[in-house]
Amino acid sequence: MTETVLIVAAHPDDETLGCGGLIAKMTAGGARVVVAIMTDGVGAREGTEADAHYRWKAATNATAILGAQITPLARWQHWRVGEVEHEWDGRVPDNAADTVARLRVTQLVETHIKECDPRIIVTHHHQDLNIDHRRVSEAVLTAARPLPGTHVREILAFETPSVTGYGPVFGDFRPTLFVDIEATLDRKIAALACYGAEIRTFPHPRSEHAVRALATWRGASVGMVAAEAFEVLRIMR
Repeated sequence: MTETVLIVAAHPDDETLGCGGLIAKMTAGGARVVVAIMTDGVGAREGTEADAHYRWKAATNATAILGAQITPLARWQHWRVGEVEHEWDGRVPDNAADTVARLRVTQLVETHIKECDPRIIVTHHHQDLNIDHRRVSEAVLTAARPLPGTHVREILAFETPSVTGYGPVFGDFRPTLFVDIEATLDRKIAALACYGAEIRTFPHPRSEHAVRALATWRGASVGMVAAEAFEVLRIMR
């Protein structure tokens, strides 16, 4: 049976920055990887629909390079409060996930889980500086809570350069799983290039040089040439 992995990312490019090497490695090994992105990534910058479309196209191209599938951004959902019918387009507002009820974000993640039935979910570190990252991680843990009959057996948190571990207020990223990405690092970099201006010049942490350096450091810390690091949030055996 083909193993299904769900990547739940807050913004287009988080999936590649955080676990692009893992995605490429798993798809090369025959796994089905589905990427769900929760915001358009441009709303906080007062981006236009054209900007959102450009960012979405970049995400589509990046995930294709990595061999993954990507889910549609907008999901129409309905719910009733008393006698009033409400409708929501499924978009979490960029850099304002705390303005949406936690239940709505959790239900959106539940929809993705129901549709692709993953065994592994990979998402953000729960104490990232960015509010969208924290809310998405929280929604994943809630939506994938270990109820009887659940198919989700593993939940992992990736690190996002320029966001994870910024300051003691939010806590440290403490990796407990290291994945060898020596063979897929160049594909990760190629996928990142799809995002154009989102990838900065060195010494910014979202530069190609810094991303390669992080992979080298994570690898060297466990005797590998290059690695991505993850914090294990749950493993069920």
